[in-house]
Parts: sequence; C-alpha cells; structure tokens
Amino acid sequence: GLYALYVRYNNRQHTIDSGVTNAVKTLSIFNGEGKLQQRSVVQMPNLSDEKGQYPLKSSTEIKVWLDKGSYSLAVGDFFNMSYLQANSSYKGSGGFTGPVNKASIAGFSLTRIE
Repeated sequence: GLYALYVRYNNRQHTIDSGVTNAVKTLSIFNGEGKLQQRSVVQMPNLSDEKGQYPLKSSTEIKVWLDKGSYSLAVGDFFNMSYLQANSSYKGSGGFTGPVNKASIAGFSLTRIE
C-alpha cells in the first residue's frame, strides 16, 4: 500500500526563527534483499520549547509504496543553508564555526494512507 513515513526528531541547534541549521537528510528505504526502494529528502526544522520542554516532532513526510515484506532505513546528509558561503559570517550555530546539519533522531513513524 501507500504509506507516509516520518522521522521523529528533536533539533535545538538554534531558535525556531533560524533556518540555517534546519537539518536536511536523505532517507533511503531498502527492501528485504537490500535493493534501494526509494531515496527522498526530509527536513527537520529547529524547534521551540513548549513550556520549558522540547517534545519530539515529525519531519516532513515521504510517501512510499510498500509491498508486504521487510525493509530497512538509512539516514544520510543532504545540503542545508549552513553550507552556503553567504552564511559563513553568521554568528549562530552553522555560521562562522562551520556547517551544522544535525538533529537527534528518536525513531520513525509509518502510517498507511491507502
């Protein structure tokens, strides 16, 4: 069937009003034989606190068609704004100290759509 796949994450590299350290990753889905089924890009923006807490959030979704079987996932780096030369003088995380493209990944969520 058709599924929506999300990464459950936390990203506190900077405040929510900064997109420089929005974590941008590839998510690769492999079938049971190890063959690449799909590779897509997900985004994990910076999060703001909610009453002093930083609860897990969901990344942007990936829609994927999956047949019955087992699958594995791999997360890789993609390009975010901290890699841009224009942000090399930025004073926050991902600026003059170098690129930052990370988030804490707690797990994944898979929801059947059809």
